[in-house]
Amino acid sequence: MVWRKVTENLIGGNYTWFDSQVEGKELLPLLYCVGNAFPARDRQDFWYYIPELFTPNEPKLAAGDPDWLLEGYTTAEGKTMYWASTTTAISCLEPPVGDYDESIVKRYFTRTMREYGRVHGEAKEVIEQLILQYKL
Repeated sequence: MVWRKVTENLIGGNYTWFDSQVEGKELLPLLYCVGNAFPARDRQDFWYYIPELFTPNEPKLAAGDPDWLLEGYTTAEGKTMYWASTTTAISCLEPPVGDYDESIVKRYFTRTMREYGRVHGEAKEVIEQLILQYKL
């Protein structure tokens, strides 16, 4: 099965595009988190989680409904990684967790933000500023 626009039916459509046949199903936990984090449905500000996840030298943690968690950590080698987690009973994903390199997380946040900006032109300038500010 090809997954495109992850969780579209669950959250009324989001801006996270992905093709599981090309990029692999191991990205599904990450994309579930990105799709639920951006734009944050319960927030007026679509960029709510960006500083929480990408401010240098600060704890990196974002979580919300429906049961998702994205947490950054530093390996012994000094590399920044992110752990994505959800519950299979809610997300229908198996496995429901995954570890991802910072560059992959940033790539999917950037893709998602730019797609949001394409649909909501009034947000495009703010999105590009955030991408530069947080080096996404």
